[in-house]
Order: sequence, then structure tokens, then C-alpha cells
Amino acid sequence: MQAQFDLTPTKKSPCNGCREKKRKCSYEQPCARCSKNGTECIYITMPSPKDLEYIQELEYINQIDQLEQQITSMESEISILKLANEKTCADHYPSPTSYSYDSSDEDKSISSKQSLSYPDEDNTLCLPIVRTKHIQAAVSKSDENPAKPWRLTVQNGNMTIETNIKSHSELMACVSSMFTTAVHQQQTNTIPFPFNICPSFHKDATAHAMSIIVWRKYGKSKLKSVTKYTPDLLFNIPPKEITHVIPHNQLNSILRSLIEAYFSCMHFHHFCLYRAGFLEMFMTDMHSPAIFALCSVICHLDCKHLDSIILSESRPQYALFFFEQARELIEDRFDESSIETLITYTYLSLYKIKTNAVTEASFYLSHAMRIRDLLMPQFGWTKQETRSIEVYMLDRLNNCLNHLQSVLEVQNIWAHNFKDKRMPPMRFFELIDSYDIGPSRIMPGDSPLERQALRLYHHLAQLRENIKRAISNIEGDDLPTYISLFGHHIEMTMRHWYRQLLPKEYQLSLPLFDSLPDLEFFTVLELECGQSPFPLISLLSLYNEYLIMAKSYMPKIPIDKTLDTEQLISKLKDVIYPNSPHQTSEKTMLDTKQYEWLKHFFRKLDHFRQHHQDFFSDNELEESREDFMIRIVRSLKLPQINFSMPLMHTAVRVALDSVRLIQFFLTRHFSCPLDLRWVMNAWDVLLRAARFRYQQPNDPSVTLDRIRANLLLCLDVIQSTVERRDPSHEFINHLQAQFYQSFL
Repeated sequence: MQAQFDLTPTKKSPCNGCREKKRKCSYEQPCARCSKNGTECIYITMPSPKDLEYIQELEYINQIDQLEQQITSMESEISILKLANEKTCADHYPSPTSYSYDSSDEDKSISSKQSLSYPDEDNTLCLPIVRTKHIQAAVSKSDENPAKPWRLTVQNGNMTIETNIKSHSELMACVSSMFTTAVHQQQTNTIPFPFNICPSFHKDATAHAMSIIVWRKYGKSKLKSVTKYTPDLLFNIPPKEITHVIPHNQLNSILRSLIEAYFSCMHFHHFCLYRAGFLEMFMTDMHSPAIFALCSVICHLDCKHLDSIILSESRPQYALFFFEQARELIEDRFDESSIETLITYTYLSLYKIKTNAVTEASFYLSHAMRIRDLLMPQFGWTKQETRSIEVYMLDRLNNCLNHLQSVLEVQNIWAHNFKDKRMPPMRFFELIDSYDIGPSRIMPGDSPLERQALRLYHHLAQLRENIKRAISNIEGDDLPTYISLFGHHIEMTMRHWYRQLLPKEYQLSLPLFDSLPDLEFFTVLELECGQSPFPLISLLSLYNEYLIMAKSYMPKIPIDKTLDTEQLISKLKDVIYPNSPHQTSEKTMLDTKQYEWLKHFFRKLDHFRQHHQDFFSDNELEESREDFMIRIVRSLKLPQINFSMPLMHTAVRVALDSVRLIQFFLTRHFSCPLDLRWVMNAWDVLLRAARFRYQQPNDPSVTLDRIRANLLLCLDVIQSTVERRDPSHEFINHLQAQFYQSFL
């Protein structure tokens, strides 16, 4: 029996063409207008309720058949796994895969609770050595309990499978393993659904193009997040000469107070030095060039604890004075290989980076790295239980040198507008990861607060690695689907990391990606933050990573809604065939900016077609250049990438929560670790939402007025922070102009 539909159009239902053009329809088949234009005349008719009921009944029957087939295949799969398990248990030697290696980089699952092993005497793990005839390895019995079996229940026609899967990434990894198992079975051809191809490892050209687009957009967003506002958020304008009177009789007291404030605050550059070693080696003699170089950098820090020592208006003068003192003391010792000269040249380079003197910073950095290489054979990190102070000092300084090298390289890339084609794409991610000072080892003499901060930095590094691993299982037929899956994977990864892997001392009971009223929100912060900044830092860092990802695919300005995919293809053909007579009139409709962008876009597509043919099927290799371009453009579906995507809803909510966290953070005495990049990323997301006049469809708390109020809060935070670095107010005026243009 087949469903019968009445295809006779009613007079109240015009054809699709007349409906789209808002023209009067003659209701014929074809209608007069479509017949005149030579277009296909299509009517949309809705089936009757009986037809819908019958179609739904057929779908239910098909679902029941599929469930029966799946149950049969699962029973056969279980029997095969039981046989394999019995065979494994009968083997004489244990399988190496039955152990869990804590330090293995091959584990692609983000869900396993990896214990962070810090190289400290107090928490170094002692792993048992297992020796057999065939293998000798250090293993950790981190998972002694076997995996719980799955339970299948059928009740009232509904099938429920209870599993031990806790995240979306675990589910995708499990599906991938099932695919791999089914591929190597002899009974694969009897399985009623297609298991003979594993989609995670066999991508066509379209899927590969989508993955490249998404990955590179994400990488570019991360790079911009650390460099876009660097001249205004990082660089200070140094004075041309010292005009303030520096009281030499109080110099030792000022130096000592600056260093004490530096080491008592958990700011960004705290772990450039080994605190206990520096105090022991240099604080007895206050005339070391290392002390002057360190204080020249301290004067440029955004630390409220310095206000009681030196006024903020006088700090640039003191910074220049300390820099000149350190340079004079070290200029005759440039060939000396010691920890003191290494610290001096490292902080001289850091001072020049903060004052935007890149050439001089590179000069001092080259001296520091040369000394580092000379000291490494003598004071490099070893596995010995007893180490000297110089070993700990060199290890921390090495992290700082890698950070400075990455900062200079990223600034060079940004200055040349990403035009260095010799650099592989993965190098960008390596630079971004090392742009901030990496997590250091926990060392003897570190205070409890320092140990707590170091453990948090290790967990944050683990979060970034988990985000990278979560991307490997994503597939989509078009760009909007790929972006949605990408955002969903990252959200699930963050939820799992925050609730399962992050220790409770760094967590807040706030819902991660849901909103709370202001009273409940700030009450939780007052009760749970106490005197520790780390719960705020962990949540703000997580939100910042999500905003960076969301900004990658969030449109900056409202696009022309009339520009659909077919029009984009038509305009691209103007670029491919510029001399075609039937397209000359179309080409004149493109302005110079649009034409150059389309030309650049076509060159990108052509480059991809030439250099990624390993992923092409035989049919795709036989495609013409025009057919390939049309297929890729249709899979982009650019008009669908807008603020109606669930990813954008979550991003706006996260940006609003980030502003509330920052607002609370600034009221605490431990607000010095606040990273202005958190503020700028929230500003960018909310500014784009304001341009689209965005309001949350099902959330009355997310309104345009609230977005406007939070943008003003961000503007106040930025203005109060960069006021000393922006005496001309050029940067603030630029942000204010962006704000007012968004609400015109």
C-alpha cells in the first residue's frame, strides 16, 4: 500500500517561485509566470493527517525491524568478545596492553583520569617494575577494577543501554573501536548496517576541506587572542630620559620592597624565577645586576601591591633607571657564564619586550640563550635526588627564555601579516602553546600557594591538550555541521575536565554553560572563593578557551541575507572566466573589494585541489576545476553560519558570565593575576552580538540591554588598566567608537 497525496494545487497555495518573489500566482500547472520565465513550477502540498499517521506508522515498523537486527548483531558481537576474552585469559604471558602507562602520549582518549605527576620529591610516583621473559616496563596500576559491562533493557517498546560512557569523546572512541572490530570480523557481511568503512580514517575531499578550514580558523583565532591587542595591553611607553629624582639613600629599601611584592603575588611572571634560590643567592648583596634587571621589569607589572612602594606615574622612570644600572653593571661581564648573568640578560630582554624594542630584546635574548647553553651541561636537570640551587634556577629560567623566544617570533609573524609561507601550520600552534610561560616543576622551597598555582597550571595545560585530542573524531558533510560538532566536542571536553579531572579545590559549584541570576551567582562566589584566586582563574581560563573557539566562526558583521550559495557560485565563475561575454554584466556588479576577496578565495580552493589530492576519490580526481569549486562552495553553506547556531547562544552566555567573574575578581585583593585577554575576548563576542541585535530566544535574561551594560563594564576595566600605557587615549577611543557604531 502506498500513500496517496493530492497534488492538485489549491487557489490559496501559490507556487514556490511566486511565493519567493512575492508575485501573484495564476495557480495553474505550470503557472503563467513560471511558464513565461521558463522556470520549474513547484507546488508544496501538505499531506492529510491520515497520511501523516500512516507514514509515522511505517517509520515505527522500520525502527522495530532495525532494533531487532541490531540486537541480533550485538548478541553475535558479545559471543565473539567472550571467545576472545577466554583466549586472552588462556595465554601464558600477560598482554602489554593490559597496563596503563601514565606517561604515554599514545592515549588519545580524553576521558581517562590521568594523574598529574609533578617532579617533586613529595609527590613523585613510584611505579612497580614488571619483568617477564618478553617485556620489561614500568607500569602504574591506575585502573585495577575491570570495566563495568553494559546493560540492555527493553521496556514498553523502548530500548535503553546503560553504559559507563561519561563524555561524547568516549562515545566516539567506543564507536571507532566497534568499527575497527567489525572490519576484521569474518561475519562482517552479515551485519545489517554498514560497518565495513571506518569514517574516522577515510575522509573524502569535502570532509578534509572542512577539517582544514575549521582547524585553521581556530588556530588563527588563538593567535589573534594573544597578539591582536598586544601593543596596547603589553607594551609600555618608556621615558626618553630620567627626570625624577631617585633617592639613592633609600634605594636598597625600594629594591627589597619591590622584590618582596613580586614574589608575594601570583602574577603572570611569578614563575620566571625560583624564588627560594634567588633570595638565597642575591638578596644579601643588593648591588647585583640581576636585582636591578628584575626590578626594571617589576615596575612595568600591573600589580596593585606596588602602589604603596612607588606611585604608578613614577614607575616608568624607576624602570628606566634600574635598566640602565643593570646594563652598566653587566656590560663588562657579557662573556661570563653564570646564573647571575643569565638572569640579568633574561630580564633585560623582557624589559625591552615590554617597551616594544624588539631588536634590542632579540639582542639581549641571544646573549641569555648563549649563556643558557653553556650552563646546561653543568646545571641541567637530572634524575638525581639531590640537586643544587643552580639546577632549579636554570630550569625556571629556561621556561622563561622559551616564552620570550615565542613572544618575539609571534610578533614577527604578526608584523608580516602571516606571509611566511615556509612555516608549517603546526608551528603556529607550538608558538601559541609556548607564548605563555609553561607550567614548571614543583621544587623544594616552593610555598604552599606556589605549589597550588603550579598544579593548576598543569591542569590547564592538560585541558588544552584534551581540546586538541577531541577534534580528531569530528566529521561533517558541510561547514555548519562541522562547526556545531566542533563546538559540542569542546563543550563536552570542558565539562568532563572541570568536573572529573580538575581537583575540587579549583572548582566552583556554578553551572558551567548555564546562567544564574546575579544574586545566586555572586553568593556562590562569596561563599566558595574565600582567599584563593585559583577557582576563579580556572573557570575564567576555561571560559576564555571556549570564547576563542567560538570567535573563530562567529560572523563579525551582518552579511547580506540575499546572498545565497548559488549567487556566490555565479560570482565565483566571474573570477574563473573573467572574459566570458555572458558574465561581463554580472562582473560589473562586484566592487573591487568583493572581486579581490573572491579572487583570493578561488586561489585557496585551487591550491587545496592541487596539494591535497591524496584524499580525493577516483571520481573526485576526474572532476573539473569548476565542478570541484561548486561542490566545495555548496558544502560551505555560508548563510547558515550566523547567530542562530547553538554554539553562538552558548558563547554569548559564556561571555556574560565571564564579565561577572571578572567584575568579582577585581573586588578581591588577589586580582593581580587577571589576564586582560579574558576581558578582550568577552568584549569581542559581546560586540559582535550587539551588531546582530542579538537576544537569546528562550532566555529572557540575555537581552540587548544586558549586552550593552556588560560591554560598558568591559570598557571600564580596559580603560582603568591601560590608561598608563595609552596616554593619548587612542586605543580607548577606538574601542568606544566600535561600541557606539554597534548600537547605531
